[in-house]
Amino acid sequence: MDPEKAAIEISKIDNELIIVEQEISILEKKKKALLKRRIKNEKTIQLAEQKVYQKKTDEDKLVYSSENFPWSKALKSAAKDYFGITGWKHSQIQAMNSILDKRDVFVIMPTGGGKSLCYQLTAVISNELEIHGIVAKSLSSENSVPETNSILNELKSLYDTETKKCKSKKKSLDTEDNDSDDIDVPNDLISYSNYTSVPFSQRRIKLLYLTPEKLVKSKRVVNLLEKLYSVGLVNQFVIDECHCCSEFGHDFRPDYK
Repeated sequence: MDPEKAAIEISKIDNELIIVEQEISILEKKKKALLKRRIKNEKTIQLAEQKVYQKKTDEDKLVYSSENFPWSKALKSAAKDYFGITGWKHSQIQAMNSILDKRDVFVIMPTGGGKSLCYQLTAVISNELEIHGIVAKSLSSENSVPETNSILNELKSLYDTETKKCKSKKKSLDTEDNDSDDIDVPNDLISYSNYTSVPFSQRRIKLLYLTPEKLVKSKRVVNLLEKLYSVGLVNQFVIDECHCCSEFGHDFRPDYK
C-alpha cells in the first residue's frame, strides 16, 4: 500500500473511532440512567421490607409482652416461689415468652438488668435441661422430664456467681464444679439418655453450666449432649457474653469460635 492510500485509510479509521467513542458515550449515559433506576427500585423494595419487618417487630413486641400464654401462670408462680420476684424488668417478659415459644433470642440488657433470670426461670418451668457452664441440679417439678439448655459463660467467675445465686433461692439448686480438664458428668444426667427407665422423681437436672474451654476438651460431654439431643432432651443453648463469638474475642477466647 502506497503512503497516500495509507493516509486515506487512517483518516477513515479515525472517523470510525470518533463514531465509536460517541456510541460509547451514549451507552455510558444509558448505563448510568439504568443503574439509577435500579437503585431507586431497590430502595423502594428495601423500604417496603423494612415497613413489613418493623410492623412484625412491633407486633411481636406486643404479642410477647402478653401474660396470656399457656405458660404465663407457671412463669409468674415460679418467679415468686424460686426467686421472690413479682414483677419484670426491662424486656424480661418478652425474652422469656420468646424462649418458651421456641424462638431464637438475642438479649441485650444493662448490668444487673436481669438477663440470667431469662434462662434460669424458663428452665424452672421447662420440661427440658439447659446448659451454662457448671452442672446444676434440681429446680424441677417431680413430674417433668428434664431438657437441656446450654449456656456458655465467658468467665468461670461468672458462672460461679450464678450457681451461688441459684443456691440461695427458696428451693436449692445443687451444683457440681470441676476444674479438671475432663468433666465429671453426673450419673443421673447420663441416665437421661435412656430416661424412660428413670423415675420421674429422679429427673432433677434443669441446668448444665459449661465453659467453652471445658466443652471443647471433653469428648465425653459432647457425646452425652449429642445423645441427649437425639432423644429430644436438649431444650436450648444459651451463650453468655456472646460478643466473644465474634472475631473480637478469638484472640483471648479461641474456644468461642
